[in-house]
Amino acid sequence: MHQIKKWIGKRLLPKERSVFWSTTLLLLTVLFLANTLILLTIYHYESDNTLKRYQEEIRSEAALARSLTERFDLSRREDAEECSALLGTLCRRLDVRYMYILKIDRKARSETYLAIGTQTDWTETDVSARDIGDKVTGMVNREQLAALRGDTVNNIVHESNEYGDDLICYLPRDTAEYPDQIIGAEKAFTAINDQFQRRFRQSALLTTFLTAITVLGFALILYYRVSLPAGRISRKMKGFVNERESGFEKLQENGSTEFHDIARSFNQMAEDIDRYIKQLGDLNREKHTREAELNIARTIQLGLLPPDSFTAGNTRVRAFMQPAREVGGDLYDYRIRENGTICLAVADVSGKGVSAALFMSRAVTLLGQYALQAMTPAEAVTSFNRTLADNNPNGLFITAFVAVFDPLTGRLTYTNAGHNPPYVLSDRLIALEDAHGMAAGIFPEAAYEEASVTLRPGDAFFVYTDGINEAENRDGAFYGTEALEQLLRRHGGDREQLLSDLRESINAFADGAVQSDDMTALLLTYQGGYHRELTLDCDTRGLLQINEAIDGIPGIPDDLKDDLRLMAEEIYVNQCSYAYEGENGEILVKIEASDKVEMTFTDSGIAFDPTKEVPSIEDYDFEHSVGGLGRFIVFSMADDYCYRYENGRNILKIVKAIAPKV
Repeated sequence: MHQIKKWIGKRLLPKERSVFWSTTLLLLTVLFLANTLILLTIYHYESDNTLKRYQEEIRSEAALARSLTERFDLSRREDAEECSALLGTLCRRLDVRYMYILKIDRKARSETYLAIGTQTDWTETDVSARDIGDKVTGMVNREQLAALRGDTVNNIVHESNEYGDDLICYLPRDTAEYPDQIIGAEKAFTAINDQFQRRFRQSALLTTFLTAITVLGFALILYYRVSLPAGRISRKMKGFVNERESGFEKLQENGSTEFHDIARSFNQMAEDIDRYIKQLGDLNREKHTREAELNIARTIQLGLLPPDSFTAGNTRVRAFMQPAREVGGDLYDYRIRENGTICLAVADVSGKGVSAALFMSRAVTLLGQYALQAMTPAEAVTSFNRTLADNNPNGLFITAFVAVFDPLTGRLTYTNAGHNPPYVLSDRLIALEDAHGMAAGIFPEAAYEEASVTLRPGDAFFVYTDGINEAENRDGAFYGTEALEQLLRRHGGDREQLLSDLRESINAFADGAVQSDDMTALLLTYQGGYHRELTLDCDTRGLLQINEAIDGIPGIPDDLKDDLRLMAEEIYVNQCSYAYEGENGEILVKIEASDKVEMTFTDSGIAFDPTKEVPSIEDYDFEHSVGGLGRFIVFSMADDYCYRYENGRNILKIVKAIAPKV
């Protein structure tokens, strides 16, 4: 007995979880869950069928009782007693506990027993609770009301009360002659349910026993046919490292089973490993050193790039750079100049790897320097190209897109040096296909031109490198410009998820294929809104600055600008002429634009409300009147205006609505 316990503890109950135990437990769990699911299915199926079977049975028995009691006039005592006797006979023959005829008073919600029969002799409780002529209030249920309406579907109820657990069916007696009478039949449900539960428990015990036998048989086969041979091979593998130094003893190879094939393969593998393991030491040390150096280089390279998200006022810039190797040749850059404009750059160095990364590091440093200088994009790229070409021993080149964006006007001035055409995301997708020069770094005397485009409020600007449209899948197919443009169109009104959705789309297309080129993208979102403040001397020459500010409002039609210039001229000239009575003074002009244009004129001269006593065109005397016509023109053209005198200053605001974009 002691030896048996020792063998069980050593073989069947190992300290470490083995494939045998894992597989056995998994099988046991699966079979247990399957057995449970089958039993639950059988239980619910049989339970529902049993209930439906007895519902149909009680419905047919109630219908039989209704047909046999049609001849009785239950208003007569003799008929009521004879009908009750007949119902009692039916109860005993049909195995029904009660059958009765009720008169329902819907208004009083009461029921009166007109006739009643029972399966057995009356007990004192039965007599006291149910008898001919008894009236019970507050007991009318919805099934009884359904029977009165002639509903033969919702007229059965399963009810448990002090009289027992019954299945009750109600049928109308005769809707024409007895519209307020129904016949009821009650059948005992407890005994049927108990019998069903006993049968189900027997089935559950049987299936559980069969499941246990199945698991035990499978476990024995698995242990002797799989676990024991696999254990011998496993122990030999675990001891391979220690045995290799002292001399590896090969596994037995005689036999034709899969485990003997594994043994032969393992012996061959052990010889190969013993030969290769001596070579791996030097290779691993070299590889780890190189990886560490490349990780440092990657950190330094990414540190040269600005953050991937930036917001300034009405403009937001987001970007990402994903190198194909540890380091890459793509770059993006953005800088804020002193005048508030934003200098943007995206570039792609020819080649990949360390050489491209070094060239990229030099390029991003140069672009950052030129971005902060007061250069146009063409001037910046021209200087950038000359510097790179003068010292480029490896003959590398770089495509670049450099732009300067003015958040006040929405104007984007750009130069494309051999780079992919970027896009403007507006009410439609616009490709900026201008080519202003060849790639930089080749010819030092290359010349570059530039172009410009004005972004409207809500527009966005997207620029990328060719690693995106030339991303490859497992079959060598390209992601393509068409797929990129479709994604950009889908995000025409929602820019928040554009870059993340782009990366997910490319990853889904690649389907695990190795990234073949660096990928970089930059998105500038222009929220719109225009704001200019001018502090002008009391001199009509300030009109030039006001008109320039009005011309710079983006996204409004020319005829609206004409109206704004006319209104501004009338108000500003009047201020210059009368506010300070010929003395020097300052006038503050503030112009704001969003869905409307607001022009506010402020002076600290004589208090005067120009909105009062404005003549109408019908009352104006063109021959004799002096002044007032200009105010009439301004206020008739404005959509809204207001004046206030505050802290010794006249403040007049003129509002002009902007027609919605078509």
